[in-house]
Amino acid sequence: MRKNYLALPFILTIAIFSVGFSVMKNPKPGSIKLEPTGFSIEGFTHYCLLGGVGAYLEYREPDLNIQEPKHLPKLNGFTYSELLLSFIKSLLFEYKNYNGSDGLSAYTLFGLGNYRIINDELLAYANKKVLNNQALLKNIYTWMLPYYQTAFNSITIEEQQVMLSNLNICEQYVSLVLEKKDLKGFDKWIKGKGYTIDEKTIGFLKRRISKKQWTVADCKKWIQQIRTDFTPLMKNPGRAMSHYQITDTINNNLFVAVNHKGDYGLVDAKYQVKEPFRHVYIRKDENDECRAYYDFSYEEFTVLRLENY
Repeated sequence: MRKNYLALPFILTIAIFSVGFSVMKNPKPGSIKLEPTGFSIEGFTHYCLLGGVGAYLEYREPDLNIQEPKHLPKLNGFTYSELLLSFIKSLLFEYKNYNGSDGLSAYTLFGLGNYRIINDELLAYANKKVLNNQALLKNIYTWMLPYYQTAFNSITIEEQQVMLSNLNICEQYVSLVLEKKDLKGFDKWIKGKGYTIDEKTIGFLKRRISKKQWTVADCKKWIQQIRTDFTPLMKNPGRAMSHYQITDTINNNLFVAVNHKGDYGLVDAKYQVKEPFRHVYIRKDENDECRAYYDFSYEEFTVLRLENY
């Protein structure tokens, strides 16, 4: 996959986490309920998933009621709403698709995987018209922020922490490498923290500096704005509910839930685990039972009888 494809999603994501603009924030972001629809039996189509093999769990497209902005320049072949939705779906679903692999977090951050819709024409437009246009970035930021806050507020604490660990990596890369030219110091810091370095993220920042599109000061402002806008939405790791997302209600005290790795289990109203998170999907049937699948095949499942819970 070519590095050039990173640009537009990162531009629009950075527009969300942008350069200190004063905008109206989303005071109480809502949340998006995940609704699994079943397995992608064909597995690989024109998208990429773990090398392009095997089926995965598909989710219903979230209904965000996105209003197409009228004040932004038109795009050829796409709408801003379509782009935003592809990025939101990546944030909500992709990390689970890849079983919580930190090394593949860029698929979540940049919309590079199963929900990618960008093309070369759109990329060229972004490089020519967006990167150096701070006023346009401000307008994009203002429009997209509430939607991203809602999506960020919906994911698990583990997924949120991955986003912020990437932020920490970016901060140290800007400070140690781009500003102080201390690559050895950066490598030492990465090893000391035990982070998996996101080459796609720091590569993007490096190219923006080398092309003189942004400054080191710009990067620092973006990073600070991320913390300002999204750190307050971080969930409490000490609360059980922070680690799961409810996908279905069985009764008043039993729910189907998924964790950050895409593993499914059952929890009660206090988010205490009643069925271990060892299934790739749990589907509620019409009668008093659920089908719990161990593999991405409708043939491999066990029946969970609800009277046992």
